[in-house]
Amino acid sequence: MDLSVIVCCYKGEETIEECLESLCAQSYENKKYEVIIVDDDSIDDSTARINSFLKNKHFKFPIIKYFKKENKGLSVARNFGIEKSNANLVSFIDEDAKADKNFVLNVVKTFKTNPQTNCLGGKVELWNEHDYFAKIYHYGYFNAMMTNGAIIGTNMSFRKSFLDEIGGFIPKFDKRGDETALFLKAGNRLSKYVSLDVIVYHTQPNCQKTFFSIRNLNGSLAYECEELSLSYGFSLSGLYLRSIYHLSFIILPILVFISFFVSYIASFILLVLFSFIFIMRFLVLGHLLKPLNYFYKSDIKKSLKDYIYLSWLIIYGFFQEDIGHIKRQMRSK
Repeated sequence: MDLSVIVCCYKGEETIEECLESLCAQSYENKKYEVIIVDDDSIDDSTARINSFLKNKHFKFPIIKYFKKENKGLSVARNFGIEKSNANLVSFIDEDAKADKNFVLNVVKTFKTNPQTNCLGGKVELWNEHDYFAKIYHYGYFNAMMTNGAIIGTNMSFRKSFLDEIGGFIPKFDKRGDETALFLKAGNRLSKYVSLDVIVYHTQPNCQKTFFSIRNLNGSLAYECEELSLSYGFSLSGLYLRSIYHLSFIILPILVFISFFVSYIASFILLVLFSFIFIMRFLVLGHLLKPLNYFYKSDIKKSLKDYIYLSWLIIYGFFQEDIGHIKRQMRSK
């Protein structure tokens, strides 16, 4: 057995069948890899869709293992899948993603040609191309985020021995942030590699409400990861500085407005300070310019309206992340 592909499913009724279809249509010999489905007690129609798919004789199935378990979150489901795997290599793909036909082939090949690598990432293409918001998000913000060797949960593979060594995923990260927490936990034992030949197609948020909700949650999870990192060399003073950084983007505009009715000088000073932080964050550090540049280089049709809309999404998205970060910090006190 060369590879175990683990699909953790929760509320995936709209996409799970196509996900499994893609894993059954691989170019790799089907007896040499297995698909492990971990149904995390889905509350929608996912279970029925999975069972219906498994009864379909149209596909030349690889070895498929299906487990339905009590809902305890994503990280626990991932660890459960690892325990049930019989291969030395394990891949994770989300229920709302589908694999390129050479996915398994390229995962196995890449690990063979990179013996020191214990964590492999790949390329994430857009599945729901028909959604306007998904295209704006994917070709701008998402593609910019995925540079510099980023690896995310919908396309990540590991040597099983590495996961066993570090004790698997951290259970408290039950929805998002599980891979970031794992990388922190692994520290210098982690050896990452990204191959553009390892491809999955992933659904992206289709409306700004969902995107802002995710950004708010990411802010909360970022604080939890920062707390976790105290165990791995991140100083307490560094944690406080990060909190001040997030808080300033929320508080300073309010202080600018209030001080305008009290002192023009104070209002001007605060406005200059906020402008400096804004310029550093979005222009110098590239949190705005970088996504706009990726959007510009994409092949999709675009207009000035799209650039303005993307800019708004990025700036307000960071504001939502700041709120999530501070709210989570306040709850931990």
